[in-house]
Amino acid sequence: MNFSIGIGRGLVERLIRQFVRRRLVIANYQDLAMERFAMPTAGTWDIFTREFTNTSGKTITRLAFKASGFHRQTGGPVEYPLGNDHQEIVTFRVGNGRIRTVRWGGSTIANVLNGTVLESDTTVDVVIPPGGKFRVFTGYSVKVNGHFRPNGASTQGLTTGFGKGTGDGHLMAQANPNAMFEDGAGIASTNEHRWGGVAMPISDEGTVAWGLLSDSNGAGESDAGAGPRAGGYGARGADLAGVPFVRLAYSGDRATFVNSYTGRPGRGDYWRNVTKLTIALGTNDIMAGKSLAEIKAAVLAVAKAAVLDGVEVGVATVLPLGDSTKLFEDMVSQSPASAGFETVRKGLNAWYRSPTGFRADLLAAIPTAKIGPTLDICAAIETNPGGVLTQDGGYVLPGGPALKTGTFTAVSTYTLTDANLTGVADNQYRGKYVIPITGAAAYKAFAIRDHTGTGGGVFSSYTGISVTPAIGDTYIIGDPYKDGYLHATTRAQIAIAASIAPVIVGWVLS
Repeated sequence: MNFSIGIGRGLVERLIRQFVRRRLVIANYQDLAMERFAMPTAGTWDIFTREFTNTSGKTITRLAFKASGFHRQTGGPVEYPLGNDHQEIVTFRVGNGRIRTVRWGGSTIANVLNGTVLESDTTVDVVIPPGGKFRVFTGYSVKVNGHFRPNGASTQGLTTGFGKGTGDGHLMAQANPNAMFEDGAGIASTNEHRWGGVAMPISDEGTVAWGLLSDSNGAGESDAGAGPRAGGYGARGADLAGVPFVRLAYSGDRATFVNSYTGRPGRGDYWRNVTKLTIALGTNDIMAGKSLAEIKAAVLAVAKAAVLDGVEVGVATVLPLGDSTKLFEDMVSQSPASAGFETVRKGLNAWYRSPTGFRADLLAAIPTAKIGPTLDICAAIETNPGGVLTQDGGYVLPGGPALKTGTFTAVSTYTLTDANLTGVADNQYRGKYVIPITGAAAYKAFAIRDHTGTGGGVFSSYTGISVTPAIGDTYIIGDPYKDGYLHATTRAQIAIAASIAPVIVGWVLS
């Protein structure tokens, strides 16, 4: 059902919300439920923990949390209800203080109904100063099989995941949630980490917060340096700007998809916990062959929905969609996207950038709409064929020459080994790429999660490699700005975040 503006109960409720003090996200929150999979055993608990930093700029004395009864079906484009009601328990600890239990309508257990979003009672007598750390624990359970456990795809076949040594982690299929009340010691020891499991911290003392409604580039899906589906330019930009943030980004999403479920419980309930929202969609619409008119109509419909929820809305440009035969090592190996794709991309970016484009069309529909800036994420990495930063150039900055070369002595999808590696420190190349240059896997991307150094280099990856190389194949370690025609790499996410951070500061804090 597409979103449309009309006089009715829904519109009245939206208008009322604009005059009610909202509880805003107060930290950099990337845990919004992504793909989920069914819990294998009824009556057990999955427990997650994450440490947050208060970036609200305020001393928080009133803390609450938000729980979700929706999910994004694995590999699917649509937000659905979970299929079953489920229970959540949330505890938290400020600094080294005691662990406190959050209440939901007076109860220590949140009964989250299928297809709903639930906010907790407010815990008072909390003191979290600006920049203060606080740790959140969240346990999930269901009485019958079918609840969808958050799946951040972090381990990807590995026995350890992001969070190793940090205290962040995830315990699966526990008989009880006791670890949430015991300082999380059992959670940290598992060294497993899945994004999407911790309830979102919110407070009515917050005054500003930013959200990014986006796809895999906004999620940072390929960001090997920050974790699985984490550390995208939005989260990194928010950290640089020092503002609270919620990542509303799903891999593969399209503006035309989001328009189809704005009336469902899901991200529309989460953008109500921010004051400013950037819509960064269009890439997957273009790849699916959608017309410029279709994409513009969908973006406008989503923007209208957010504006009616009292949110100020801006947009972000779409990155180049060209490809390379040498993983963007140089300019010669790059090729631009098809003329059809480029025509739509450039047309959409022109509409986003122009004061007579998106801004004018949204004001024509809602004259009172507050509209934010266009985040020109292309400006940091888009070049002409000669490698010079150029608007609408269609190419990206070259990664440059190899940082290291070697030969594989052992191989698998998620681990590549060079037993003869020398002159390299542990994790020196974390966040960069192992790139085979001979054999069937030549110029496929292997994003480095972590690695050992001299004495035998063992490289591991969250996402692995699409074609497993053979023993004896040679490789380079490179640092490209893209790892394929769609995805920005860690290096690109960092560059984009640095370019947009000043704009975020000026907008979100205004």
